[in-house]
Amino acid sequence: MFTIGMRVTLEMDQSGNKEQHTSKIMEFDRNYLYLTYPSHQRKGTTTYVADGQLTDISVVGSNNVVYKFSSEILGRKKIKKIPVLYIRIPHSTEIKKIQRRQYVRVENVLDVAVYSLEEEKAPLITRSVDISGGGLAVVTDSQDRFKPDETVRLMIVLPFSSDKYEYIESPGKVVRNFLDQQHAEPRMSINFTDIQPNNREKIIKFIFEKQLEERRKLSNNQNSRRKRI
Repeated sequence: MFTIGMRVTLEMDQSGNKEQHTSKIMEFDRNYLYLTYPSHQRKGTTTYVADGQLTDISVVGSNNVVYKFSSEILGRKKIKKIPVLYIRIPHSTEIKKIQRRQYVRVENVLDVAVYSLEEEKAPLITRSVDISGGGLAVVTDSQDRFKPDETVRLMIVLPFSSDKYEYIESPGKVVRNFLDQQHAEPRMSINFTDIQPNNREKIIKFIFEKQLEERRKLSNNQNSRRKRI
């Protein structure tokens, strides 16, 4: 489940609001994870974490499964002269698998370029309407610009909340062209093919981050309504 260097997201309530912080696994054993000092995802600054701080942990595994569990900062030590925090790994029954056999799809507008393997065909510079670890749907300028089963090359820009941008390149295959009746615009769905595992992991991490943001917004809205009542 865990590997050294794996990225970890910590969600902690330190000032009345839960915020996300990123870290990496420096070392682990049967009982503990040893993490580099976390940095605030949005600000990019190093986060001070007190011993005893409760935190929700999420890790995207190499098998495209998101593991999530709650733990506590137990203390700190040095590994190879690098200061680290350590947390207890809970029993496997307390670790939730957020993503299993199929990829979660979220609606999100991203900058996307679709390139044909035919040199004479101009690239489609467009936006996505949704994305998952297995593919995406984009707005197109016609329903016959690209044919079903046509192989294409994709460039996708992922804007993370830390103001960091990841540029994902992947081959893809057109699944279908269709007209979105609600928005009266032609769209095209594309599956990723032979995508690099680290690129798929970045997409899944981006999706997971967006899901957490939506849950946090929903929770804040519910709390605001309760206060007004």
